Amino acid sequence: MPGTTTALVGATGGAGVTRTAVELAATLARDGRDVAVLDAAYATEGLSSTLAVGSTPT
Repeated sequence: MPGTTTALVGATGGAGVTRTAVELAATLARDGRDVAVLDAAYATEGLSSTLAVGSTPT
């Protein structure tokens, strides 16, 4: 089955895009789909903060 790409974009910081992306990914994963989430807002630690993981690549 071919993959699907979905982009979520917020006009301002604090719009809830990171939370929405995490919840969407979790829902799809529970349904048995493979998911990946990329946060391209490099000026903030939105995704790493939401997931309580470090933001430094290892």
